[in-house]
Amino acid sequence: MPWNSACGRHNTALVDDAVTFLSFSGAGRQQLTGFSVEGPVFLAHFASVFDRAWGALQTLDEYVATHAR
Repeated sequence: MPWNSACGRHNTALVDDAVTFLSFSGAGRQQLTGFSVEGPVFLAHFASVFDRAWGALQTLDEYVATHAR
């Protein structure tokens, strides 16, 4: 899906209800680092960020209807 949302770019994995993993890449392929945080409050923040970012996009049904062949 086209990504036109103006939000911060990072990779986030939300694992179960308490663990968040964030990863960040540098200029080269080998410059990848990350960390995890265990805590439902931290996870709730990033779940909210995820919901806001995806909420700005077309719904999946709209996307499929305009791109179906």
